[in-house]
Amino acid sequence: VGPVLTTDDPEVAKQTVNSLRAHDGGDCPEMGMSGLYLALLNSLPNSDVYYFSDAAAKDAHLVGSCRSRRRRSLTEQEVYEKLASATGGQLIEYSKSNIDEAIKLIRPANISEGNSSFSEEVSLMSVEFNTYHLVTKFYNVRSDSTISTITAVLSARGNTNIKVVPPQDGNGTINTISQTATFYSVRVIMPTAGVWSFTVSAAGPLTFQVTAQSTLAFTTSLEKEEYSSTFEKILVPIAGNPIKGTSLYVTVEPTEDALQANRNITGYLIDTTGDRLESFELQQGQEFYSSSYFGLVKLNHNAFKIMYFGYNKNGETIQRLLSRVIRPQEFEVEISVQNSSLSLTPNETTSIIVLLKNHGSRNTFSILASDDKSFVASFSPKIVTVGSNDSVDIHIDFFAPANTNDSTTTSVSVSASIQSAFTVDLANFLSFEVSVFSK
Repeated sequence: VGPVLTTDDPEVAKQTVNSLRAHDGGDCPEMGMSGLYLALLNSLPNSDVYYFSDAAAKDAHLVGSCRSRRRRSLTEQEVYEKLASATGGQLIEYSKSNIDEAIKLIRPANISEGNSSFSEEVSLMSVEFNTYHLVTKFYNVRSDSTISTITAVLSARGNTNIKVVPPQDGNGTINTISQTATFYSVRVIMPTAGVWSFTVSAAGPLTFQVTAQSTLAFTTSLEKEEYSSTFEKILVPIAGNPIKGTSLYVTVEPTEDALQANRNITGYLIDTTGDRLESFELQQGQEFYSSSYFGLVKLNHNAFKIMYFGYNKNGETIQRLLSRVIRPQEFEVEISVQNSSLSLTPNETTSIIVLLKNHGSRNTFSILASDDKSFVASFSPKIVTVGSNDSVDIHIDFFAPANTNDSTTTSVSVSASIQSAFTVDLANFLSFEVSVFSK
């Protein structure tokens, strides 16, 4: 799998795809997760990744939530559903006959539809509902004057339909983008500020997402409190999943100065169906930190997303969503203090140690380590049992070829997951970068 092509020229991308040729193989499954992993390592944070496949993934063991050693392997459908759900994405099923309708879903709303070149996509709602019957659900979404378009996408096993009702005395141009049995999408152009109502109906498990183009986005950082070298309390970003039972600091930074001063943002922890679990307040920072809002959450839930409500200077309600699922764990992976540096020397083997800490009961873990330049030569252990409140070192050997240029940087990913037949979401990870420098 690979190498990765990185380009902003659509013609180069099309030529490269058209030049691909299949060889060997002979079976149906593909190395899909390896390709997706390389795409993630070469994407900017918070990027949208579009993954197309007509086959199962033979390397599904690379998915942190579905190790191949489990007694109950996940089905092809479950692998893709869990990937989409965990990342705030959506699984769309289509056939060759309606692939043109599926392609329409990834075409962004353009400036001619009222969008500013300074706008970006924000999430307003993302819900899942598991059923094998025909159901009808009702959802409300708040629009505001920074929003130029709203896009709603419904995906299910069949009989999909969306009806849109504007606010009282409100308006906006409502267009159907795509309509098939398994997915349905509508777009509202220049929606009036206020509550827009969506009635969705579908057969089978469904996912419903509402996004918007807006000049106001909320950048979220999940942080934990640590002590600096001078013994001062500081907030440090969490690299993987947070630890269950601890306190999580949520930092929100609006992309423009549009909110009312000295007024809190209210946050809600919500489950994947959209139901509220609990609320918390995010207060505006002082002086140098006045552009940020800070809130504290106790991690007592197994999985949640974060919904925000604030108020702009016109008094309108602002609704935004952190759409990825946060799954607190009882174990973590972190860089060991035993490392003198995180740099490599060409043509030499360098060992870096990461630490697996287990805050829960005694368990056996599977370990994976890799990087986007293939500098990881080996790592150990691959399977390890760790006692309660104990830890173990994971040794990773790197080798950069002699012709590697100075300052070359590679992104490293280390994941740990519990080997269990019944726990499909118990995984944590660490991502960091190492660079190459000659002596």
